[in-house]
Amino acid sequence: MAEPKHRKPRGKAIDQFCGCAPYGAACACGNKYRVTGKPQPWFFPYQAHHLLPVTCIGSELISKSEIEGVLKKTVWCINAKPNMYGMPTWGYTVKWYFFAGIFNVPGAPPWKNIPQHLNDHDLYNTEVKGYLGHLAVSYANADHDAQEDDIKGDLEELSSDMKSDLKDRGLRTGGTDAAWKAAMAASSLGKDHSTWYEPFSMSDTPRERAFPAAVSSWIDRIFEALTK
Repeated sequence: MAEPKHRKPRGKAIDQFCGCAPYGAACACGNKYRVTGKPQPWFFPYQAHHLLPVTCIGSELISKSEIEGVLKKTVWCINAKPNMYGMPTWGYTVKWYFFAGIFNVPGAPPWKNIPQHLNDHDLYNTEVKGYLGHLAVSYANADHDAQEDDIKGDLEELSSDMKSDLKDRGLRTGGTDAAWKAAMAASSLGKDHSTWYEPFSMSDTPRERAFPAAVSSWIDRIFEALTK
């Protein structure tokens, strides 16, 4: 569904430094983050994730008056490909395993081993803000010696690091698919798989979550009804 046209863009840009993410439209740089951040094929349920999120860039860099001058000269766009990563959503992951169980579909979803977008996103943001805050202090201390090319390089490197971190986090406890199936098996025996949630979280320190055991019972009930 298209975003309502009246919704205001998130973030802001200052000259050549673009921290603005308009809904359903291109930013001044010509980048549409929802297109750039979704891998093909388009119909898989990915959401476009800013590796360095809009709120983080805004609060830790754009809002700092002491580095405004050098940021204005920095050619960097928050919606460009190096800062985007397509991530699955929890709702579609649950639906995948639900229907895969009903129809006995083997294998894993195409987006396996990628954390779920919005799952502990606030904790992820806290991590990024910490890194950006350190960079902002270093630019302020450098004063006129701070160079726009260095800032662009720093941000692209941090985007790359965060993407690598997310990929690593999706492999915890054997990955999302292995963790889900192990939790399903444990749930069917009335047991708990205590670390199943870790690869689904964007955070370095995931919040504990109970496995949605109802999914298993729904599958059992529907399968029983279909096979009577």
